[in-house]
Amino acid sequence: MRRAGSRCRRPSRLPWFVKRRHRNGREIAAPLLVAGACATVPSLTTPGGWERFEIEPGVEFAVPPDAQRAGGTAVDSVVGVFDGDGYRITYDLGRFGENLQSLLGEESYRSQPRDIGGRSAVKIAFRPSDEPFAWARIAQVDAGSGQTLTVRVSCQSVERCTLAEDLFDSIVLTR
Repeated sequence: MRRAGSRCRRPSRLPWFVKRRHRNGREIAAPLLVAGACATVPSLTTPGGWERFEIEPGVEFAVPPDAQRAGGTAVDSVVGVFDGDGYRITYDLGRFGENLQSLLGEESYRSQPRDIGGRSAVKIAFRPSDEPFAWARIAQVDAGSGQTLTVRVSCQSVERCTLAEDLFDSIVLTR
């Protein structure tokens, strides 16, 4: 977690290059690596044409270009829904995330750890029995400030659910 009062700024463009002189005298461009600027390493992956969406300062992800906001209301968290061609994205940022243990009995349930925004997270995949979509992918991660981010991608087909990985890779957590 970042120390109080520290600033973590995302680069305006990537990559950064510095000119270095190789031992043979020629100049070469080498990527500049900046370490220690932030305690968390935000993901900078945004697929072409996708739009970044900020849930709250320090918590954002990208959505496909055809995703349309469909609303969402909650009592104790920030929630929202995006609908697209053959999929639905729902997110929940709050003190109490979705209980993933309650999904253990779902058909084709698979769970695995993964890294999201430089933090340990869990990703699950299954065939949901509680919605009209045939497949679902969920990623859940500690978003800082005592909150959990849960992002669910529900799809009409396994092929359509491949967008979930791009979405999970695009999550940025900087608080």
